[in-house]
Amino acid sequence: MRKIVLLLIIQLAGFDLFSQNVGIGTPTPSEKLDVNGNINLTGTIKANGTDGQPNQVLMKNSSGTLAWGDMSDYKNFATFLSTGSWLVPAGVTKIAVELWGPGGGGASVGGGGGGSYIVGVFTVTPGNTINISVGPGGAGATNSVSSGGDGTFSRVIIGGVEIDAYGGKGAVYNSAGSYYSSGDGGSYYASPGFTAFIGIYGQNGTVSKKNYAQAGTATFYEIGEMGNGGDAANTVNSGGKGIFYIATPGGFPAFTDIRFSGNNASKVPGGGGGSYLVNSFAGANGMAIIRF
Repeated sequence: MRKIVLLLIIQLAGFDLFSQNVGIGTPTPSEKLDVNGNINLTGTIKANGTDGQPNQVLMKNSSGTLAWGDMSDYKNFATFLSTGSWLVPAGVTKIAVELWGPGGGGASVGGGGGGSYIVGVFTVTPGNTINISVGPGGAGATNSVSSGGDGTFSRVIIGGVEIDAYGGKGAVYNSAGSYYSSGDGGSYYASPGFTAFIGIYGQNGTVSKKNYAQAGTATFYEIGEMGNGGDAANTVNSGGKGIFYIATPGGFPAFTDIRFSGNNASKVPGGGGGSYLVNSFAGANGMAIIRF
């Protein structure tokens, strides 16, 4: 009789355990397992029978159930500082491509323009090869009466869809003296009908400035603030800095004493070249990043 009663108690306890909520640290559990306190787990956590992959997190899916998922679509990247190619890895069907155009070259009249920026999202096929073009920056002027060179472009074409990040323009010196200007920032391009992109223009370079001062009867100074290169789009402080100088002439305007400051080169990606009295700075090369 005692054995029968004991078995009945065990059966009732088992029925209650599997049909009611279980609380740990709480006398009134509201879920099948309700824990009030810290949990220390050792081993694997499965969501609906599925184990997660490295760097995944638990989240609610579109069906409202718990599932392992990625915080970002793109966990890896490949950087290109020059023209090259990339093989789409196994399992990768979507990528984002970022392009920066190269910077324009500086001249005595001002800084070169910064390169543009564009990012596009593409559907790809594993095993395919993607060719990336990364353009060089424009050359700096080699004397005080010439212009800086234009930056070229960075480009990718995937499945017939093209996106381009154009380079900044070089600073322009006109030998006739009718005009001069710093370089304009680069523009961008995407194939007609393609909308999965964002583009930003590069920053314009700044124009060089000169002022004159007299410190005595025959003592003159030329004070120059040479133009800065424009920043590449989406990249601060990439433009080169023009020099600042004070010159004292011996028999004006034949300067004999020049004091310089500044004079920082442009930076990758796409910074415009800074201005200098004679040999100005080149624009920085473009860049590309594939995120997958």
